[in-house]
Amino acid sequence: MKRPSAYIFPLLFLLALLPWPLGAQMARLYTSEDGLPNSHINHVYQSRRGFILIATENGLARFDGMDFHTYRNISNRPEELSGNLVLKSFEDKDGTLWVGTSQGLQTYDYERETFTKVDLRDPSIPSSTVHVADIQEIHSQGGKTKIWVGTSQHGIYVLDPATKEMDSSLRQTLLSEVPTTFISKIFEDSGGRVWLASEAKGVYIVNGITGHRERINWSDPFTAALGGEILVTDFAQDSTSGQILISTSNYGLFLFDPKTLTIRRSYDATARSSKAMALLRNHLEGKAGDRTFIVGTEDRGIMMYDLDSDRLSGYSFSNNPYNISNWKVHSLMEDMQGNVWVGAFQNGLLVIPKSMYGFQYTYFGPDELSLQNGDCISSILRDPLDGSLWVGMDGGGIARMAPDGSKQYFKDSNYSGLSNNSVLALCSDKWGNLWAATYLGGLFVKS
Repeated sequence: MKRPSAYIFPLLFLLALLPWPLGAQMARLYTSEDGLPNSHINHVYQSRRGFILIATENGLARFDGMDFHTYRNISNRPEELSGNLVLKSFEDKDGTLWVGTSQGLQTYDYERETFTKVDLRDPSIPSSTVHVADIQEIHSQGGKTKIWVGTSQHGIYVLDPATKEMDSSLRQTLLSEVPTTFISKIFEDSGGRVWLASEAKGVYIVNGITGHRERINWSDPFTAALGGEILVTDFAQDSTSGQILISTSNYGLFLFDPKTLTIRRSYDATARSSKAMALLRNHLEGKAGDRTFIVGTEDRGIMMYDLDSDRLSGYSFSNNPYNISNWKVHSLMEDMQGNVWVGAFQNGLLVIPKSMYGFQYTYFGPDELSLQNGDCISSILRDPLDGSLWVGMDGGGIARMAPDGSKQYFKDSNYSGLSNNSVLALCSDKWGNLWAATYLGGLFVKS
């Protein structure tokens, strides 16, 4: 049975949060128990139709907001996915969806739900053995584009997006200019430079039209020596300054300055020691004008990099109840609604919603790590002395949230003097005393 291919994304995120309270805007984790084919996630992508595509080590999953539909190679039929180790999916400007696996390159037909093999036309290399690591659309002459396919061991293939014909001349130039055939990442910056990362170490810049290699300037001899050793995992560019953040799994974060055309290593000790795997410009939280990037790491979950201060630090999203401090985050993606999808290797798929209308969710309840909703909030009072927030709960007693966000609970079970947890109203007097009215329990005062 064919699945409808309508543009369903407007409902996608609302459905994705169920059964969580929609008003809470809490993060949601999807695992194999929810239909995800595998928790070893390599890449997360959203098509223009709104589908979330998850490349895993056991097939390609398509999420429509309610269900996961998984594509696998089961019987080696030509219309099936060519291999179950999926590394990348990418949709070009004409709407063609390209899929890269350990067994080659394919395109996907939404209407028929079938895959078509793209013959890379290299007589010396059977297409079925081409391990596709990355796919990108790169600007070419006359406003046109070409599809660049990075592979392990066979370099870069360049294809016409419409005809799928190989640009053999440009491919041969790239093979002669770039001293490696193990290309794991391709990135085109706003200046038209094409960055190539090698899984065999090193980073290179080439001209996207001619394929000729361009010189990289390093800030100092020590950094230049590292240039041939770094294992680049991702690139991200700041739209205002044009600076490019480069993540590596062995030497942390590097920065490219488009004014001086120079790459330097971050000065921050945490950034230098991080095993950074994925980058994403941060639009979830923060003040206007902030230039921060979400950084997915190999062993420290999600961190935040501030471009202005050149500082990498730990970060906890206010609407995420999960402990992700040691997750292996290999993919980050921002969808059309501004929500962030986190591909966590061995953990699953986490969706962090963007705060709507400026509101953020704060949990009050017996278990800060619980996925259940907290107690009913009956009253809120701002302490005029120190700015703390007092929260009365029907069944949960009283909570005090300090200006730094830390919380303290007062209830009948922790010898606080409050013998009734059904708090209906809070009030403070001119001397700073806190008064609490309870249901059938009387009136309490805290000086």
